[in-house]
Amino acid sequence: MNRGTKKSFAGKLCCYNLLYYEVYQYVYDAMDREKEIKGWTRIKKLELIKFENPKQRFLNKEIMEGPPTDPVHR
Repeated sequence: MNRGTKKSFAGKLCCYNLLYYEVYQYVYDAMDREKEIKGWTRIKKLELIKFENPKQRFLNKEIMEGPPTDPVHR
């Protein structure tokens, strides 16, 4: 949808492959965690991804039909 456009962070950087995610029951818990992670250094974020997903597999298919911005999967 926004890939290649400046409407969103992911669109600007053409990000559409998921390497890491967390599931929360309550949106405010997820927002708190997002704020926490945003304050980390890039190295610490990469370490978290490597710990949880050592093979660096794309996880898109675990939660959806494919990349959300891929026109083939709409």
